[in-house]
Amino acid sequence: MALAVITEQVRGVQAELLEPVPADARDELVGLLARIAYPDGDPVPPPPADGVPVLGCGEALTHLLRRAERRSQRIWARVVGRDVTAAQYAVFCAIGDERLDQRTIAGLASIDTSNAGDVVARLAERGLVSIERPESDRRRTLVGLTPAAFALLADLTPKAELVHQELRSPLPAGEADRLHDLMHLLAYRR
Repeated sequence: MALAVITEQVRGVQAELLEPVPADARDELVGLLARIAYPDGDPVPPPPADGVPVLGCGEALTHLLRRAERRSQRIWARVVGRDVTAAQYAVFCAIGDERLDQRTIAGLASIDTSNAGDVVARLAERGLVSIERPESDRRRTLVGLTPAAFALLADLTPKAELVHQELRSPLPAGEADRLHDLMHLLAYRR
């Protein structure tokens, strides 16, 4: 009984996640994401037996997103290495040539605020970001990239593009672009 209740709650979460996606594209999104999450013929776990009130792995959006993220992390580690994480690269991209506070960085890099603080601190220890407190507001911390970070980005960005290409590789270009557009609706819902 509890499993059925939880499954209905999960269906509600999935419906809310998919809400920004047009109704006629939701199954398409799940199907494309499943091919990214389970590439190269990796078997998708079979749907649950009749009468078992759970979503199957191949239809559960949160499962597919986690699995695709894990695949992305494995590709990143192999192509880029472990010296700079994908989250650190996202922070570099978020900052760009500006000086931003950590809350803004967290939002732009899609990481939570406490993790952004940890990432920034590690990057500062390596001399890749500078941290300053403006005279006008000593409580505020502004973060900017150092010349060393810009030099590192010249090497990292082509590798990040290779990660992106490999992650998309189970799909033909048109379908990969379509998945990107649909995922953009999920990630940047208004």
